[in-house]
Amino acid sequence: VCVCVCVCVCVCVCKLGSANEKNISAASQAAVDEVGALEAEAARQSHDLAQLRAEKQQIQMNVNVASQERAQMQHAARALSVDNASLHKAAQNLALKIQCVHAERLAFMSEGERYQTEARATEVDLDKLQVKLQGAKMIALSTLAAAGDNGY
Repeated sequence: VCVCVCVCVCVCVCKLGSANEKNISAASQAAVDEVGALEAEAARQSHDLAQLRAEKQQIQMNVNVASQERAQMQHAARALSVDNASLHKAAQNLALKIQCVHAERLAFMSEGERYQTEARATEVDLDKLQVKLQGAKMIALSTLAAAGDNGY
């Protein structure tokens, strides 16, 4: 039975072979064309994949550079924070020194005003003493003149 089926199929295929030879040739050509198109598509996709891999590598390099820059900026920010704290403390110390100098200046000005007041009071006292001295001189001269008139 098996031999008959094979012989029968071969005979049928042979009879159909000449008619289908054109169809087979066309199908073969279509298959070759399809394979060529698939190979071209595979080549294009391979090229696109290579480009994407190159882009990925470039992006990864950029990420690495950005990470390094970020680390450097964080380090610089910490250093600036320390500097800022030092400057803030120095500014506070300077403000305290300015307050001390201002207080000393006010004290010196107050003392200077006190000295000026004392100097004015001393000048007034001196003027009074000069008036008294002048009066005493006049009395002394009058007394001498009177004594000279009286025979002394």
